[in-house]
Amino acid sequence: METRRVNEDGSKRVHQYRTLNAQWNPYALGAEGGFKALWELGDLWVVEGIFDKISLDKVIPSCDACISTLRAGMDAITMDMIERFYTPASTIYLCYDNDETGQKKSYWLQREMKKRGMRAVIWKYRGKDPNDVWTQGGDQALRRMFL
Repeated sequence: METRRVNEDGSKRVHQYRTLNAQWNPYALGAEGGFKALWELGDLWVVEGIFDKISLDKVIPSCDACISTLRAGMDAITMDMIERFYTPASTIYLCYDNDETGQKKSYWLQREMKKRGMRAVIWKYRGKDPNDVWTQGGDQALRRMFL
């Protein structure tokens, strides 16, 4: 489970609750729709947080899907599932946060996906994360940055 609180100064505090032995959450929020989109030759957008997913769901084409990995990074199980449904007609857009961790993980993920024969693109945009783009400029800013 993941929750967050936005403080008065605009900073965010994220709380994550996992089982004692869990080091990573192999679940991707929106996975079913993501795999379906890949199977049907659509594109896949990968973001960190649930609010980033909700934001991008507003503007990406209906034939595409967005998944949230709930942190920057991905485990081998999730990567295997994406590879299983991936077709060469699809592109995977990596839209992790524009902080140091998000950027490092984006480049790592892109390399790993390319090793598996998948086309992965690191999506460049202005703002801290997709939800921040929406918070600052609404749907119009999202369309400008992500379409």
